Amino acid sequence: MELKKGTHRIVFIFPRFGFVIKLPRFYIWFAIKGFFKFIYYRDWKFLKKWLKYDVVVLGGFKNQVYKGIHDNWQEYKFYSITKNVFLQPTHFSLYGLVNIQSYGESKKTPFDTLLQYFMVLTDGDVFDDNHHFANYRNFCFEDGKIKITDYGSKRTQAVIEKWGERIVTEFQLEKVKEKEETA
Repeated sequence: MELKKGTHRIVFIFPRFGFVIKLPRFYIWFAIKGFFKFIYYRDWKFLKKWLKYDVVVLGGFKNQVYKGIHDNWQEYKFYSITKNVFLQPTHFSLYGLVNIQSYGESKKTPFDTLLQYFMVLTDGDVFDDNHHFANYRNFCFEDGKIKITDYGSKRTQAVIEKWGERIVTEFQLEKVKEKEETA
């Protein structure tokens, strides 16, 4: 078993059994500190705003407490609805508290090479979400085809809906490796 920590999720990897378990990370202590800071300074207006910020707003209450659950649930729903060939299957979600996804092996690739290759395949659309598309750990290979393993973000999902099939059919790991060797 391996363990990988992302910003909002922890992933337990079981390669021998062919699956991973994704659990949300909670930043409760930061949320409590933020809450009491606003109370201490009697900043009710900003406290109200802070509590209402969307889950994707860094530092907001929902981001600190619910982002991991949100991403897990979004991944499960997106896979269940689209069954896009570019997605590593997410088979189960307990309302975002626990996700079970198929395991796939990553191939180490420099982020700039991978991102440049995706930029070409998507006519630059991956730039809207370069965080996910630049990190080789977010991808795996199954039967020689690339698949994305981290797709809980709405921006990532928009790119996948538009370009997922093209990426799977045209992505060639050998070209990425050739580019690495010539650089």
